[in-house]
Amino acid sequence: AGSAGVRGLAPEGADGRAKAGVTMVELTLSVPSYTDYVDSASNNRYTAYNVRVMTSDGAQWMLHKRYSEFAELHAHLRERYPQLNSFRFPHKSMFSTHKEFTKARRLTGFSEYLQLLLELEPRPVELEEFLELEEHVPTPASRTAASATPAGAAEGPGGDGPGGQGAGGAGS
Repeated sequence: AGSAGVRGLAPEGADGRAKAGVTMVELTLSVPSYTDYVDSASNNRYTAYNVRVMTSDGAQWMLHKRYSEFAELHAHLRERYPQLNSFRFPHKSMFSTHKEFTKARRLTGFSEYLQLLLELEPRPVELEEFLELEEHVPTPASRTAASATPAGAAEGPGGDGPGGQGAGGAGS
C-alpha cells in the first residue's frame, strides 16, 4: 500500500535543465516507517520518515527525511507542477506533531505524495536530488569513464584488495 509506481527518467527536467548524469532507471518508493530522535545539541525531539528507494536494476537504500524536507520539496515543485496543488499534502501540526496518529497519517501521505511525483513527466530533478539518486545509481558518465580506463590503470599495488586506497580497512 505504501509503494509508489515506476516511471523512466526523461533526459531533462521541466525547466529544461539537463539531468546531471542520472540514469534512465525505474523506481519503487515507499515510506514504511518513521524513527523518533532527540537532537543532542538542542534536546529537541523530531521524527524522520524512512523512505525506501528501490531501482529496477536491484539497488536499494533507505533515506531518513524530516517533515520539513518533504514540505520544502513540495513548495518547490508546486510552482512548476500545478497538478500538485490539488494533492492534500500532510499539513504541519502545531500541537500534535509527536502524536502517533499524526506520524501514521504522514506515513500514508508521504507515500502517496512520492507516488504522485513519480507520475510527473519529466521526473523533477528536485525529486532525484531528494532521493539521492546520483549517490546510489551509477551514471552513464561514470560507466563510460570506467570503461575508458586503460587496461591495468585501475590496478596496482593493493588496488583490488586490503590496503589499497578506499579499501575500507580498519577504522572505517
